[in-house]
Order: sequence, then structure tokens, then C-alpha cells
Amino acid sequence: MKLQLVLTHIRVAVVTAMGMAALTASNRAAFAVEAPDDESPAIVSEQVARLVNEKMILSGDTDAVKGSNIFDSQRGLFKLSPDGRKLLFYREEPTEVNGRRGVLRLVLRDLTDGSEALLPFPALPKRWAERLPMRSFSNNPFDKTGTKIVLGVGIDTDENGIFDSQAEKMQAVVFDSTTSETKNLSATGSIVTAGYDHTGDRYIVSAIDQGEPDKIRLLLADTDLLNWQEHVLSGVPRAISPGSDLIMLLKTSELNSRELPSELLLYDAKDRKEVATLPAFKLGGALSMYTLVFVPQWTISGGHLYYSNIHGFPDDPRYGTRVWQRQSQAVIKELKNVIPIGPGPTKSSMVLTRVDEVKERGSRVIGLVVHEASNNQTWEIPLPDTRILGTQGSQVIYARKDKVGKEAVYTAEIVLPKDTNPLPE
Repeated sequence: MKLQLVLTHIRVAVVTAMGMAALTASNRAAFAVEAPDDESPAIVSEQVARLVNEKMILSGDTDAVKGSNIFDSQRGLFKLSPDGRKLLFYREEPTEVNGRRGVLRLVLRDLTDGSEALLPFPALPKRWAERLPMRSFSNNPFDKTGTKIVLGVGIDTDENGIFDSQAEKMQAVVFDSTTSETKNLSATGSIVTAGYDHTGDRYIVSAIDQGEPDKIRLLLADTDLLNWQEHVLSGVPRAISPGSDLIMLLKTSELNSRELPSELLLYDAKDRKEVATLPAFKLGGALSMYTLVFVPQWTISGGHLYYSNIHGFPDDPRYGTRVWQRQSQAVIKELKNVIPIGPGPTKSSMVLTRVDEVKERGSRVIGLVVHEASNNQTWEIPLPDTRILGTQGSQVIYARKDKVGKEAVYTAEIVLPKDTNPLPE
């Protein structure tokens, strides 16, 4: 197996009796999707949060890798550009690639005109779908213009069109969608992830050192590839702050003769030091739930970090979300039965998924939650039987069955009540 860090994936059997009746009156809100067709009701209200301008962007059985449950929404399979015009995602190839079926290709779709481009990188076996955040673009793949993408891709050593050999490595690359040109960065390894930092002018790349397979090197560089700095860390970047040099780092340690994630840290890439250890749920001393399942999310301002947690363990274990504030250097709020998806409509808000059976398999989505961290306001937008795939500001992507029963992907805009008044950070 290519994954050099043997990361266990915990399966916590959790059952929740919570339904819509359990939502408090202060958190309830009427639901409306104002769409150009009659598929969704149009209920106009200025006192509630709602979705408007719903558009179907991927119709029918598209083979886009949406996953089978809500936890796949957290695996970073769909990424919107900062301006909301480009969508980066993996799609299963409908035809064979060198005699193999069920391989994944990376697709860049222009949401303004519906055009698509297959990125010129080796395909991936479908079994790796759950590991894509650890192998590709779980952080910030787009630059500020939305035209360049930095990510980790496979090196197709045997030239069969698929990144599948035990001996093949990964490479950090930059793809320019305006010219279709690819530039290789000087970072390779068994596992490579990459993203832009908060300035949009530097890359943050993690790559397993071939000489030290259990160590991660965190690399920073200007986009001209000069002035590389190397940080030798035992950990994996999981969330890059859009407003500072802070990176959430999944630190690994040797546990029971294996390298396993043991701590959640905040690392200052500029000052090259660890600045905080975040409280987190551990099972057997390890933080395995943070490796493949959960992708922590920063607000747009970088003032608050939302990351998943387990509470009530072992008697009544349920998933929730902790809200860490940069100013106070502390967790200021714990939200139950929600999972962070992406930054919200305001600089200090987050979009989360509300579920009624918070367990690893078979969870059912109740809807969206928008939480304003600056004043602890919450808005609920019911979206039953829907999988939330990603957000960027006011734009949200989700999947549900269309009129003929085939799953389709939609975009819509989140509109908050007019009396929403976030506090200054």
C-alpha cells in the first residue's frame, strides 16, 4: 500500500435519536429554495435564512465521485474556486483505461458556460477515493484568480495512464487553466498534498521524504519557485488559514510500534513554531478520525477554526464540532450533531451539515446550518435527503435525486436575514 503512514480509520457506532423536533425554537427557520423551475418551492421571507438561484450543474448519473454518505462530503472531493466560477472534482471514467474500469480522473468545470476539461494527470484507482484529501487537494488548491491549481498528482512511471504501482511516487504540480500548462515543483514522495497559503502567492506542500518515509516535510515557496523553506515535521497539514500563517497540523507519533496521528497542532509557518495544541478526541491514544474522514475548516477571515469532535463517548457517542478562536487561543463553542463543510456567507461564519443519525455509515442529512462565530447566531435551512458537497462564501454545492430519480449536483446561494449583524473581529 502506498500510504506509508498506517492511519487507522475508527468506526464509532453512534446512534442519535435527534430529529427536527429536537431543534430549539431559536434555531428553527423556514426553508426556501427559489429556483427557476418547479422542482423546489419558492417561499420568500426576509426573516429566515434560505437558498436562492438553484441551478443543476451535473445532471443524471454523472459518475462524479460524490461518495455514499455524508462523511464523503468532508473528504474534499469538490472544490470551488474563490470566485465560485470553477469547480474541481474527481469523476469515474465511463470507459476503460488500459483495460481497467472504475478509475478516477480529475475534472475542471467552468460553471459559467458548462465547459469541462480533463486535467492531464494519471488516473487513480477508485479504491483511493477516500484517501484523496491525503493525496491531493484537501487544502486551498486555487490561487486568488481561480486560474491556477496546485496539488499532488501521481507520477506514471510505467506509463499505463494510471497511478497504481507500488513503486510510483507523487509530484507537486501547478496547473494553469488559461494555458493548460503544468509546472512541476521540487517536491516528491509517496504522499503529496499541496495548497496556497493565505496570501495566494506561496505554496504549502507536504511530501513524505523518501529517505524518512514516516516523516512529513512541509515546504513553502514563492510562486516563482524561489526561496524554498523546509520544515521537517512529523505531521500532515489539514487546514491552511486564509487570514494568517497558521496551519492546522495532524502530528504523528510512534504508538504501538506504528506511526499514528497523536495531536492536533496549530503551526505558524512564518515563525516556524507550534503555537497551540487543540483539544481532540482520542481512541487508543490516536487521532485516526482526523486522517481520512474530517477536513477542518477556517472561516474566511481566519479568525475561527471549526473541527470535528466526538462527545458523549463511550455511553452515547455522537459527532459534533468545536469552534476555536484565534484571538482567545481557545475553544469558544461546541456544536452538537453538525459537521463543518466550508466557509459561510460572512467573514466569520461557517456552513455545517446537520444530521439526524450521526454515525459513519447511513447518516441522513437534515439540512444546512450557518453558524456566525462572532456572535453565536445560528440559522437552519432544512435540506432532507441531500448531501452537502462543498461551500465557498454564499455558494453551496449539494447532491440529491432529480425528477427521474437519478442523482444530480446543484449549486445555490445562501441568503441570511437582513438583520444579520456579525460583530467585528
